Amino acid sequence: MDAFRNLLKGWFGKCLLVLFILPFAFFGIEGLFQAGGRGNTEVVVNGVEITKPEIDRAAELQRRNLVQRMGGNIDPSFISMEMVRPSAIEYLIRKTLLGQAVEHEGLFVAQENAKSFVRAMPQFQDETGQFSQTRLEQLLVQAGYTGTGFFAEVREDLLVKQLQSGISASAFTIPSELKSLVVLDKQKRDISTLEVKAADYRDQVEVSDDDIQIHYDANSSSYQTPEKAKVEYLHLSLANFTSEEPISDEDVQAAFEKILAAEADKERRRAKHLLVEVGGDLSEQEALDKIKEAQAEIEQGVSFDKVVEKYSDDIATSKLGGDLGFAGRGVYDSSFEDALYALEVGQTSDIVKTEFGYHIIRLAEIDKKELPTFENEKAGIIETLKQDRSRDALAIAIEDLNQKAFEHPDTLEDAAEGVRGAEIKTSDWITRVGAAGPLNDPKVMAKIFDPEFIEDRLNSEVIELDNDEIVLVRVMDYQAKSVKPLEEVKAQVKNAVISKKSKEKASEVANGLLAKLATGSSADAVATEISKEWTVKAGVARQSTELGREVVQKAFELPAPTESASYDKVQLPSGDQVIVAVSKVEAGVYELSEQEEKQMQQVVQSRYGQYDFNNYIETLRESSQIENKQI
Repeated sequence: MDAFRNLLKGWFGKCLLVLFILPFAFFGIEGLFQAGGRGNTEVVVNGVEITKPEIDRAAELQRRNLVQRMGGNIDPSFISMEMVRPSAIEYLIRKTLLGQAVEHEGLFVAQENAKSFVRAMPQFQDETGQFSQTRLEQLLVQAGYTGTGFFAEVREDLLVKQLQSGISASAFTIPSELKSLVVLDKQKRDISTLEVKAADYRDQVEVSDDDIQIHYDANSSSYQTPEKAKVEYLHLSLANFTSEEPISDEDVQAAFEKILAAEADKERRRAKHLLVEVGGDLSEQEALDKIKEAQAEIEQGVSFDKVVEKYSDDIATSKLGGDLGFAGRGVYDSSFEDALYALEVGQTSDIVKTEFGYHIIRLAEIDKKELPTFENEKAGIIETLKQDRSRDALAIAIEDLNQKAFEHPDTLEDAAEGVRGAEIKTSDWITRVGAAGPLNDPKVMAKIFDPEFIEDRLNSEVIELDNDEIVLVRVMDYQAKSVKPLEEVKAQVKNAVISKKSKEKASEVANGLLAKLATGSSADAVATEISKEWTVKAGVARQSTELGREVVQKAFELPAPTESASYDKVQLPSGDQVIVAVSKVEAGVYELSEQEEKQMQQVVQSRYGQYDFNNYIETLRESSQIENKQI
């Protein structure tokens, strides 16, 4: 799991997260769409079931993603599953709708094209810019992916991207519209603001006991003590199961021979290919005729690279001489792989048929790694064998620990007995917000605050954590959440009432000032009435943040002034009111070069295209049958 978190922090995770249009498209997504049990169905989209396990996985992934976006420094427990669950459900609904739309539209991306797309990604290339099968395998293992699942997901995302491109590409803007948008965007306004601060009216607010009681009753959930528990727990790791028995030379030698055998199987071959797809514009016979024509040119001595550029349907590699980079076994279709591994360097295969079409393959290069030496590997092998031995001992111990915890359910002493270094610990009061050490793991927290577990006060089964760690836990004491007595929080409630009333007073004053401005009172007179001064800013641009986004947005919503300034007000998140006046509007000037005009047109059309795609998704939703079984 640490590897997974590090992956999301690193360049690979960031690149993958922005590569496709759908959120968290790669990490764990294969598991999101596996069947989770029909009895757990929570949402049905046009007959397609979305199960609770799918939603839970999506929510957990989104929760981790949010933690990483915050730099990984926030306590993960502050972002609960319930907070992210609605957006996870929405994501899965949109994902399902788009998948159904892709199928309905008959869109198609060949699996070989998806593989070519991946091989062209810089994330999977080595220092020389060549595709690295080793790097691909390492990163997929870290992300918990199989090669098949990864390529299937890439293919699915390419299909959705194809759908989005088809819709977005239809967006356009005419020259007059573009000019109007640019002129409007470059408009500037003279803006004056007058602040009516809520804090200025705190001393004028009167608060009665009835006010306090009414606010307390209406907002009792804000004055609750959180539920909390005290537990005793047993936390064990591999260190508790380390054996003192030395690793034999025979075991080390056997492990080294396995390494040699594995390295020998990692031979990588750099292939070039020419692909003629079957389907689409070409029938199977037409595709076969086309590749035979290409084969004839190769046999006549025409450069393989030139023939590939002329005939190949693999758009990702046709300009590169069909270069697929280095890859080991298991990446390509079996027929393709068999033909590739039957070649010598420089040889070209006969025509090869796969599910994607017809290929001609050339072996460009073989990469055989230098085999490791026993001396260099020995220390690492010994350490690995020790770790494996400890893991085996831990795996055996788990069954024994579960049995002892069950047979002696009201104490962990029997479970701890006989385990080296085992220490039963007792926690302080902990809440759902989080706890220290291993208790903070989501699985442990979920167990601690499980109502049945709290009621029984018995030992848990072994809870397996990441990094080969385990926990057994038992609730010793528990306090349910409760509303604090009014007397205990009276000062806090009173302050909240004062704050609320002072904001209402500020709004009332601001409305009164606006009314006076509307009936002819001067701006100076209105400011004098509240002992304030106007802040004046000339030539404020639409993108300016100097006055705050809320104020600038309101100013640009106001009509252009005629005989007098235009007025309105905006309420800030703090509750303060700001009266906004626009006294002058300076029209924007269209001063774009030909290149800038093209760039702006692309930006506008891209924005329109995104709007169109979002509207398309909403249309799908409106015309679909979506049943939420949770409601």
